[in-house]
Amino acid sequence: MPDSIDLNNWQLVKVKSENGQKLNTPTDINAAIVRSGKDYSYLRNDQHLELQMRYLMNTRGEPNPFLEQINTNLAKDNQKNIRYVKGTGYYLLYSDSKQAYLTACINPRGGSTVTSAQFMQNRYTYDLTWSRVLPWIFGKEILRDNRCIWTQLSVPLNEVADSKVYPVLESFWTNNYATWQSLFLNVN
Repeated sequence: MPDSIDLNNWQLVKVKSENGQKLNTPTDINAAIVRSGKDYSYLRNDQHLELQMRYLMNTRGEPNPFLEQINTNLAKDNQKNIRYVKGTGYYLLYSDSKQAYLTACINPRGGSTVTSAQFMQNRYTYDLTWSRVLPWIFGKEILRDNRCIWTQLSVPLNEVADSKVYPVLESFWTNNYATWQSLFLNVN
């Protein structure tokens, strides 16, 4: 992950690196691996925004490393807040008592996903194409690309209803998705 990600009209305040780790159980040899991650903090007109990114390999689109940190009941309830925007893909909105969040898996090709089923459908649609078969045969590319950049945006609620803050996150997400997806060009 890059040391800084420039965002229009937002000032980068702090960057923190996260070390790689395995998700799932330690005995699962097929567990998703977090290769790298960064937490970015931004400020604009006294509005704070956190951007967390985790680059995963060997994933099937789940588990979301950010949802593993919240309680099970909240995680199940959140699945009702999956949204879709044409040209960007799926994302999940949720909140706790202090923050509003938007999270999704940025795929190497195609739109973002939230569930494993969406991720796998994306892989079948964008990876299993004739234009990718020849490079795969010659060992230039893998056929199914099981990488993902799990991303989470968050802003403080400051005693405002989450429904008033979600549009800020959604706008931020749709305006930056293509730029963030291009990060796959720089990682292996």
